[in-house]
Amino acid sequence: MLVRWTAVLLLLLLVPCQSEAADAWVVVIVGGPEIVVPVASVTDEGVPLVDAAALAGALDLTIVPASGYMLVRDGRGGEWRAVDGSSSLNEVAGAGGSIPSFVRIRDAALHLPLSTIARLAHKQLLLDPVGRAYLLPGPSTAADRHSETAPPGWESFTVEKTLAEKQEAERLDESPGQVPRPELREVLPARHESMQVQLGVGSAAGADWAGEIDATGTIGGYRTSGLLFATVGAQGVEYRNATLLVQPSKQAWALQTGDLLSEARGIGRGVRFSWGLNSRWHQRVSMERSRDEFASPAGVASYGAELAVSSAVMAAGETASDGSLFLKGRYGQGSATLDGFWRRGGARGVT
Repeated sequence: MLVRWTAVLLLLLLVPCQSEAADAWVVVIVGGPEIVVPVASVTDEGVPLVDAAALAGALDLTIVPASGYMLVRDGRGGEWRAVDGSSSLNEVAGAGGSIPSFVRIRDAALHLPLSTIARLAHKQLLLDPVGRAYLLPGPSTAADRHSETAPPGWESFTVEKTLAEKQEAERLDESPGQVPRPELREVLPARHESMQVQLGVGSAAGADWAGEIDATGTIGGYRTSGLLFATVGAQGVEYRNATLLVQPSKQAWALQTGDLLSEARGIGRGVRFSWGLNSRWHQRVSMERSRDEFASPAGVASYGAELAVSSAVMAAGETASDGSLFLKGRYGQGSATLDGFWRRGGARGVT
């Protein structure tokens, strides 16, 4: 049933509350500033992948673009070479070896896991599951502890303890009343959860009413977002669009219900489970029913997948139990993107 609208007046009422953006993290540099950085993605270990340039200035890091790679230099003179798609930062000079790390370069921006950036800056990394990261001063070395300048004419030296002396020192350190306390608790208290809600109300003069609710936030440690759009008229209340998405903070999987978009079958209503969101191989399974009144009322099961073959090539596909099939390929280089797809509709055999 189509609702005819002659003139619609929308009034958006914003309920102010504290919110947490799912695509940005707050990086707290202990002894330094707090920096909000956009997150490109999250690794399988739950470590955010961010633009290293956003933190370079505060961490005494230098990033120099070069032909086919980017050069990273720390404050101690160490240098590494970063190549897009590589699994490590390769040592160039005085770096003490290569650093295993996922490397992504997009639009002249170097994206690295926060754990890699912490290692480059000689910091310790602590992650708060609700979108905050802490960079603590790294452990001091023997060279740092004995770097005082000796008086003129004197020479500084270090006498190593014997094994027995070291064992005795460890025994004394573990004695009652001398419990070591960490500089910062590694198990951080959970922050107050929040939900941002937008309400919309509309009416056509002498005709129907419409309402919309859009909510985004965190519930029980899970990122949650929902949308509901309904109309009220002569036919009563009709739900035009409704969807709910739930996923953990690491974004390894997602559960979605309500109105779903299928590239093979169009819009339907049902439930979908997706996994592998942090890797190059994304997969999903769905059970849905078409919203088309002329389509079969029976439910349809479908499976879809997306594979990032390389930084420039992507392949995707979807197949359903009613015979629907969708194939897609994409090639991107710089700001140019080329897409190609093929689709076969199961109900009508449309290709």
